[in-house]
Amino acid sequence: MSGELTAEAGKVVELRDDNFDSLTRSGAWFVDIYAPWCSHCQRLEPTWRQLADELKPLGVSVAKVDGTKNKVLLMRFGVEAYPSIYLLREGKSWQYDGARSFQSLKEFALTGFKSAQPMPFHKSPVSAFGRVMGALHSFPALAKRAYTHLREDKGFSDMTIISGLLLVPLALGGLGICILDVMYTRQPHLAHQHYE
Repeated sequence: MSGELTAEAGKVVELRDDNFDSLTRSGAWFVDIYAPWCSHCQRLEPTWRQLADELKPLGVSVAKVDGTKNKVLLMRFGVEAYPSIYLLREGKSWQYDGARSFQSLKEFALTGFKSAQPMPFHKSPVSAFGRVMGALHSFPALAKRAYTHLREDKGFSDMTIISGLLLVPLALGGLGICILDVMYTRQPHLAHQHYE
């Protein structure tokens, strides 16, 4: 499945750890973080689909995140309960804590957020800081995918993969030493010149 989905009218976009940053970089997003087993989440689902129909033509994409499968996003948002609802707009985030009625949710997504306090910069998942933290939290999954690709698709042994990983810092260290050697030890030493 491609990470580059579009938010079509009437369609709730499924955001995941691997497509969140690319999709939410622009525009306004109303996001429900849910768990499939949560009865409150299940009751919210028809309202959420109705919001997708109503809000997309008004410039707000409606999305959901399965919190049981997307642990990086769960950490980035700081989710403590299901469902958790957020509005993402212009690099800022607002957590919605109001009534779960269609009208209340719609009003918050369009104008109500203006009177609410946005999340602090360091806690917003769409701030520059939040995106950097997301990349750091995603590194283990990326490393695992790279290992799986090298092991299963390319047929490399564990020993070959580990040796290759150890050679990278060794090569970089050697290159750094050579650069420092050229910069500092190959220049003529002015202190040893004699003046007559």
